[in-house]
Amino acid sequence: MTPACRLLKSNKIEFSIHEYEHDANAKSFGLEAAEKLNLNVNEVFKTLLVTDEKKYFVAVIPVNHQLNL
Repeated sequence: MTPACRLLKSNKIEFSIHEYEHDANAKSFGLEAAEKLNLNVNEVFKTLLVTDEKKYFVAVIPVNHQLNL
């Protein structure tokens, strides 16, 4: 269980887990997930955490996009 799932569960927030068999040769976890779960890649998101010397930043973007810093 991921940290996010544990947090939701501990706060009694309903959620569902969508599982699939991961292919170790897949080039992108997100694109693979969208394909195997039969979802539109524009509706599947990845969460990215970046930092500079003083702050943290969180970006949530579709799995078929890249974060341009």
